[in-house]
Amino acid sequence: KMEFTPDWEQDNGRLLSNVKGSVLSIPFKGTHTAVIGESNPHSGYARVSLLDAKKDTVYVSLVDFYSKYPEKAIRIMTPEMPEDNYTLLIEVTGIMPVWTDKTKAVYGSDNSFVTVDSIYYFEKSKRIEIEIIKNRSYYHEERTDKKNRNFCLSVGRSQLFICREFSCGDAY
Repeated sequence: KMEFTPDWEQDNGRLLSNVKGSVLSIPFKGTHTAVIGESNPHSGYARVSLLDAKKDTVYVSLVDFYSKYPEKAIRIMTPEMPEDNYTLLIEVTGIMPVWTDKTKAVYGSDNSFVTVDSIYYFEKSKRIEIEIIKNRSYYHEERTDKKNRNFCLSVGRSQLFICREFSCGDAY
């Protein structure tokens, strides 16, 4: 069951927060996860962690949700691990990516939002969407090749092909 601090709000079927320390926690049994979210001029960084069954951190990454123009895409795919029980943590860092030029003009984000549209977790034989966020305002499709090894998540105008050595079977 997904849990999150009260600072996360639901908006059009997605979760978002700009409060430093806000955490979204998703337990799952599988090998890895993918987080689909929106980057935009109002977004910042998220700390994405993967905890094992003993609650030891086995992976952590700082993920940038900022972009000059809004774009929904895969923000992170965690590394493939042995199939087991894990917990995915998405934490708002409160950090806004900003920079200056030689004239001291400031560029970058004007806030620190982290926006999550969908979360997927993967088992050895299938891909499963976590049934918390149902925003289908963008194009989404899964495919497998003739050997059932590849699949494609197409989000908005972006396409990302993710190749894994596993059989998709009848999961789709």
